[in-house]
Amino acid sequence: MSDLPTETAPGEQSPSSMQPLPLASRMSRLYAAILDNIIVGLLALPLVLTLGVINSDPEQSLEEAMTLQPEQFLALVGSHLLVWVVLNSYLLWYYGQTIGKRMMNIAMVDASDKVPSFFRLVGLRYALIQLLSFVPMFSLLDILFIFRADRRCIHDFIAQTRVVDVRSSSKAAA
Repeated sequence: MSDLPTETAPGEQSPSSMQPLPLASRMSRLYAAILDNIIVGLLALPLVLTLGVINSDPEQSLEEAMTLQPEQFLALVGSHLLVWVVLNSYLLWYYGQTIGKRMMNIAMVDASDKVPSFFRLVGLRYALIQLLSFVPMFSLLDILFIFRADRRCIHDFIAQTRVVDVRSSSKAAA
C-alpha cells in the first residue's frame, strides 16, 4: 500500500508541491465505498446479532421481521458506527484513508496534498454528511457532483478535500 508524501523542511520542494497528485478515478472511489460498506457490514454483523437487532423468530411475518423498533434502529446504527470508527480511525488520522480507499490506493487530501485534520475528515466529511443525508435527495445530489470535471462531491466541498490517486506519490518517494 502507498502512503502520502511526508512534510518537507522549510524551503525544500517536495514532489507533490511541484505537481499536484492526480485525482482518483470515479470508479476507484466507487469501489472504495463499496469495499468500506461490505467490510463494515460484515464485521458489524456479529455485534448486530448479539444486540438482538435482527430477530430470527420463525413465527414472525416478513413484514414484522423487517420493521425495526427505535431502539433496534439505534443499536443498528450505533454498531455500524462503532465498527466504522474502530476500523478507520488510524488510517484516517495518519493517511487520510479508509480501508476501502487504502485498498484502492486513493486518499483524501487538502489543497496542499496533505492529510486533512481528523476533525475535517470525520466531523465534516462523514458525520455532517450523514446528518444531511436525511434531507430528501441530498445523497443523490452529493453523488452526482462526482461527474464534474474536478470529481469533487458536495462532501468534498464541505470538508475542503479532494480524493487523489496515491500510487504516484509512492513512486516519487522510492
